[in-house]
Amino acid sequence: MKPVAKHAPGRVQIMSIFGEKLERQEKIRILSDLFRSWCGSDPFSVRLLPGEGSNKDLFRMGSGEHTVIGAYNEDLRENRAFFSFTGQFRRKGLNVPEVYLWHQSEKAYLVQDLGDVSLYRIIADHNDPWGTGSEIPGTYREIMRHLAGFQIAGHDDFDYSACMPPQKFGRQSFLWDLHYFKYYCLKLFNIPFDEQALEDDFGRLAETLDAAGQEYF
Repeated sequence: MKPVAKHAPGRVQIMSIFGEKLERQEKIRILSDLFRSWCGSDPFSVRLLPGEGSNKDLFRMGSGEHTVIGAYNEDLRENRAFFSFTGQFRRKGLNVPEVYLWHQSEKAYLVQDLGDVSLYRIIADHNDPWGTGSEIPGTYREIMRHLAGFQIAGHDDFDYSACMPPQKFGRQSFLWDLHYFKYYCLKLFNIPFDEQALEDDFGRLAETLDAAGQEYF
């Protein structure tokens, strides 16, 4: 069942978002109503979080021992896919945060707060992430092991009806992701590389992946 916020009035302490447009204040009001429905009290604090690659408005909301991430996203298809996929992954025992509540509009929702540590932040704060003795490569290997679990266990009896197009993750989709890596990892962190050699590798990798079996999430 989708919970509906009743929009009861309440005071919210807002930190680090002074001077924002009324539109964002309205999003905070909707999320605060959801918070009240979730834990029975108004949020004492609402703090804007960096999107770090996402177009969502993200807030850490807290009251006493209760803390949660409030998200507001105008893209309904993306939200519906997120709700569907998260529920299915959790039922399979895969490691994803729980979605607690969402608004009747399906644009606002509350999700489990897993803290401040992210892979992006670990790399950005590291003096020499790719140097000898760095723990970053080991962290990537551990993440890849988890991702393989999603690809294999996640696919079994999975309902793909909420997928956003394209339905088939083919050669063009592989190239989109590979170029995202080039611009938002290699170039962002000033990692030296041979651009032509990398593009040649991208092309060969995309062709190999496109020809392989695709019975995976």
